[in-house]
Amino acid sequence: MLMKALQRIKSISVLLDKIAARAILPFFCFLITLDVCLRYFFSSPLSWSTEINGILLLFFFMNAVPLRCESGGHVSLDMLYNRLGPRRRAFSNLATAIAGLSLSAAIFYGAVIAVFRMIRTTDAFIMVDIPKWPIATFVAFIGAFLTVHFFLQAIAQLKIMISRETT
Repeated sequence: MLMKALQRIKSISVLLDKIAARAILPFFCFLITLDVCLRYFFSSPLSWSTEINGILLLFFFMNAVPLRCESGGHVSLDMLYNRLGPRRRAFSNLATAIAGLSLSAAIFYGAVIAVFRMIRTTDAFIMVDIPKWPIATFVAFIGAFLTVHFFLQAIAQLKIMISRETT
């Protein structure tokens, strides 16, 4: 059951990464290029492009994070990690999962609080009349997704550590 849940998380992570790479990043690059061309060739920059680019960058980052965490693409001290024995490596993986769980739970909690505040105050961007709460809701979704991911990773590492202690 744990492996099935981890497989589902990986498939969702791959989908989010594809959205980031194939949709968000090209549009982000196009908008920056358009803004630069309009600014330098026609002296008419897009006043709203900075806010939209900020939103796109946030979506790109939040879509790419789950797969990087799933595939181990995050920063690690490989020279030190590769020298660890199996037991210490499992403990290191558990510590990483707990740290990721703490951070993603804090992101989720902060985003949920922000969503309710943004809805109550009708908070919106300045140049583009887009409410901020849908974006904060997306951040909360990714935070919850990562929290579940790191929780399942911590359980998997605990199982590995327990099985090694009994053998």
